[in-house]
Amino acid sequence: MSDQKKDGLNVLYAGETTKRSSATDLVINKIKELLLARELKPGDLLPPENDLAAAMNVSRGSVREAMKVLAAFGVVEIKRGNGTYIAKSISRKCFDPLLFNMLYCANNEDEMSEIRECMELGVVKAAVRHATAEDLQGLRRILQKFAKDIENPDFDEKLIYEHEQAFHKALGAASHNQLLDYMYEFLMDFFQMEIKSVSRKTKTAAGQNTLKLHTRILEALEEKDLKRAERAITVSVKSWHKFI
Repeated sequence: MSDQKKDGLNVLYAGETTKRSSATDLVINKIKELLLARELKPGDLLPPENDLAAAMNVSRGSVREAMKVLAAFGVVEIKRGNGTYIAKSISRKCFDPLLFNMLYCANNEDEMSEIRECMELGVVKAAVRHATAEDLQGLRRILQKFAKDIENPDFDEKLIYEHEQAFHKALGAASHNQLLDYMYEFLMDFFQMEIKSVSRKTKTAAGQNTLKLHTRILEALEEKDLKRAERAITVSVKSWHKFI
């Protein structure tokens, strides 16, 4: 780490651990502050454990515990014998704490529906701008396969969930925004139980409705018609909300 970054450590880490924040929390929060201030960047090697402990006025054990937490969240990578580095890329593990917090707040269906709509509108807006011909062809193939699969009235309802996963994963990728793609995939994972529940309760209706709604979204993307795409998303979310 450069001398400038070391100076940044000393400035940001001045002060004592407060009663409201454990030493481990202090280390985690200060690493977060350094990342927000761009004093630390992806791929940076963190100072040795002793240096961090001295700079933050905490024990080596607190630094070690903080690094374990940050590693579990995908923020740092601990390389035995080589040091601890800020992760070079986004990890799905970063969203795990948010997932558990959302599970405790997910008893208001109207609020959750609004969250899903906001996220999907953002994704489809980016997809209208950035989706390539290859992205659109991939989405079209997913729809064609699903249409063929549900021709059989005795199709397994798991097909609906599998189609939902494939379609939304491809839609997120079509945004060509890595962070938005990760957030969208995380949110759809959160709604997986509701999707499975709808699939079981109203198999045939859910299958045909899903195909119709997703076709409207794709057609709007193919025409690069943002207003039509946004309407398709709004109708899709409201339809899903009606079934849960």
